[in-house]
Amino acid sequence: MRKVFSLMLLAVLLVIAPQAQAEQVKRVKVDKPIRMLPASAYLIATYDETGRPDACIIDRAGIAETPSGKMIFYIGILPTRVTAQNIDKAGAFTVNILDANVVPQADYCGNVSNQDAELDKFKVTGLKLAKGDDVNAPIVTDCPVNFECKVIKALMLPDAQHKIFFGEIISYHVKSNLLIGDKTKPVMQFDHVKDAATAYVPGSSEGSGYYEFNGPLGKRGKVWREKFHDVKLISAAAANHKPADNKNKEQEIKEVDDNALLKFTGAPHFLPAPVMTVGAYTSNGEANFAVFHRGGFLTSGKGGNDRLAIGIKDIKHSLTYKLIKETGACTVSIPSTKYLAEVDLLGSFSGLTPDGKEFQDKLKAAGLTAAKAETVNAPYINELPITLECELEDEFCESDASKGRLLILKIKSVSANEDYLDARGKINPIGKDGSSILFFSHSHAANGGYYTLGKFLGKSGNVSEKFMAK
Repeated sequence: MRKVFSLMLLAVLLVIAPQAQAEQVKRVKVDKPIRMLPASAYLIATYDETGRPDACIIDRAGIAETPSGKMIFYIGILPTRVTAQNIDKAGAFTVNILDANVVPQADYCGNVSNQDAELDKFKVTGLKLAKGDDVNAPIVTDCPVNFECKVIKALMLPDAQHKIFFGEIISYHVKSNLLIGDKTKPVMQFDHVKDAATAYVPGSSEGSGYYEFNGPLGKRGKVWREKFHDVKLISAAAANHKPADNKNKEQEIKEVDDNALLKFTGAPHFLPAPVMTVGAYTSNGEANFAVFHRGGFLTSGKGGNDRLAIGIKDIKHSLTYKLIKETGACTVSIPSTKYLAEVDLLGSFSGLTPDGKEFQDKLKAAGLTAAKAETVNAPYINELPITLECELEDEFCESDASKGRLLILKIKSVSANEDYLDARGKINPIGKDGSSILFFSHSHAANGGYYTLGKFLGKSGNVSEKFMAK
């Protein structure tokens, strides 16, 4: 009798298990435009031709790195906005990173227009400005980090609503109290989460608004090792990498005023950015996935033709670039904390063996599954909560000889796990199980690595109510 009962129980479990799994990954098609891909919160500051300053919040923005080590910050702005007109004339802008203390003031700047000649955003909010050292644009000194950017290219894509400006980061400023150890090396020692950055989730979903960051959740290349102990993938660059041991290296502590705004040149790698898992098919139909954190939303288009960008530093060694060029398509899946170890594994290995001869099934090693996208010839990962199906539209490079590319992707379709949808069908950044979308920072200090959304600070328009009343 016990044996019969056990067989019946096993049969029930076999029937129930697939249904539970199907419910877990049930996806819903989402209407475009979506405007939900989060990023660090930015305040873009400019001068008009008379020297009058302006600043506004921008959510269509991202950062890319060139093979020569330059950092390019790009923004998409409606051509009718004062900010776009100012950039056109001055050829410059600054990017001012928001901490929680200046979110209300910055939100006010983003919700009122400088087209009102009598409006003084900075008098109303009390934000203080200083002239940029290297470009014709102001920096907001209340913000903990400022990038000075010189425009190197501007373009309007077909049917696009926003003009895209590509700005090379000429120099940047960091408040000294955010630097750990040697204050001459901020890229390596930047304490961005505790005091220096917030996230902004655009759109109109229940979860849109400003957040503090939460983390770090772990270092890239280390998280997956804690969960997966018998990985057969081969990668001399990733699997055999040993982090430098800095325990016995003493760092000189400079005597600098904690309120000082220190200027540096070079490439600032520390800005937290959303993690994106990009999928494309090989010529044999194998599903390859790679992990990126350089990119973001670029522009909205007429008829819902939204654009996304991803930055690839070296196309010569990028299997993903080769496959996207061959197929003209890819998917961009947004991972959550629930699959942090799996995504870290995908990003720690190449899709090819070191000799370039054999395909490596990273997805199988991570225990994830793939499906074919409905509107483009590319695979997506079933378990990840949000997927954008994309076509390759264009690419931007520093020069014809450059090995780096910023791929411009047209979003054809969007789907999401229903647990990430609010009551109106809008995508939320946090699932009903509490898992949240991922960010990554290149900082090599103890606080570098993966992050997620932390404390909710408020919605755009609500956090700045006290200034609206003035």
